[in-house]
Amino acid sequence: MKIGIVSNTGLGDALWMMVVANNFYLQGSSVVLYSDFLCHLSGLFPHITVRKYPKEEERKREWEQFDRVILQHHSPGSKEKNLPPHMRVVYKEELDLNKSFVLNLRDISKQYLEKATTDLGICLPKEWIYRLHDKRIVIHPLSADLAKNWSFDRFITLAKELQKDGWEPTFVLPPQDMPWWETTLCKADLPKPQCLSWMELARFIYESAYFIGNDASPGHLASALKVPTLSIFNRYSRAVFLRPGWGPGAVVLPYGILPGRMLRIKLWKHFLPVKRVLQAFKEFSKI
Repeated sequence: MKIGIVSNTGLGDALWMMVVANNFYLQGSSVVLYSDFLCHLSGLFPHITVRKYPKEEERKREWEQFDRVILQHHSPGSKEKNLPPHMRVVYKEELDLNKSFVLNLRDISKQYLEKATTDLGICLPKEWIYRLHDKRIVIHPLSADLAKNWSFDRFITLAKELQKDGWEPTFVLPPQDMPWWETTLCKADLPKPQCLSWMELARFIYESAYFIGNDASPGHLASALKVPTLSIFNRYSRAVFLRPGWGPGAVVLPYGILPGRMLRIKLWKHFLPVKRVLQAFKEFSKI
């Protein structure tokens, strides 16, 4: 069978949908996964064809080549009306919010296949050495949603505390954020941040001891690479459903003392002190 898998636009979404893609591949299907993001990391998935999203006017012809197309909710083309019978949209409303997205997509795979796994089938270059730098902690302080970001000054304080304990915290950042962070980290006597391509970032994370970051794509990449990952979430429900779901992982949450969802979303970072994250890391790094 020829299977098309269409992910939402984020890298984390593409890695999640790779669970479905890999399960179909393991059962003998030819699979194409559509993701502009994952194209940058397609070398890690040689068994799956990864393509950029087709243009809107090309979608119908593109989807016709497959026996089955599975689209993630909000992915390009998923909101079109009257989709043909061989196409299915995976809506969030049909998923179990008490289980991680990874486990949900394994269960979606079981609807079509006799067996299913959460494995992604990643193939790593031989020259990459797992956790080569046993004191290096990758820190990613950003995300696509500002509401999910822990306070920058607390990330810096966390890094300084980790440095005192003998660790080597290293921030990774996109190009547009480098100037401010480079200046700020220099003033804090912390190492220069790294600005890397996605494949370079994958290797950098893979060869580091730990990863700490917000709920964002690099955390899912770290988890997929089986690097122990500590994820900072703003509320419990998101942590259960959206936490990285492959390698060793833990989450840290703010103190749950704020009433009401809106207050928690707006003020959560003020109720997550550095000492709470540091303690979570100390407990996590014993594994």
